[in-house]
Amino acid sequence: MLTARRAHLAVALVASAGLVPPLLWLAHTLVRGAVTGFYPYPFLDAGERGYPVALATCLGVAVLFLVLACAAARLDDRLSARRS
Repeated sequence: MLTARRAHLAVALVASAGLVPPLLWLAHTLVRGAVTGFYPYPFLDAGERGYPVALATCLGVAVLFLVLACAAARLDDRLSARRS
């Protein structure tokens, strides 16, 4: 049986592993965009906006998704607590 500490550690490991593919995609996209001049989204266009702005926008999007995921987890906890 998982203790609460181990459960939180498991969630943290899964969340960390889930960050690897998006970060690799971002690095690939920025490098490819620098070479070809094509960026799939306007907010990633480092040639036009600059790398600091493009990376800050990506960080903002990541924070938004983190907040939404935390809100969904909290809502799930509350709804499952009602059923028990």
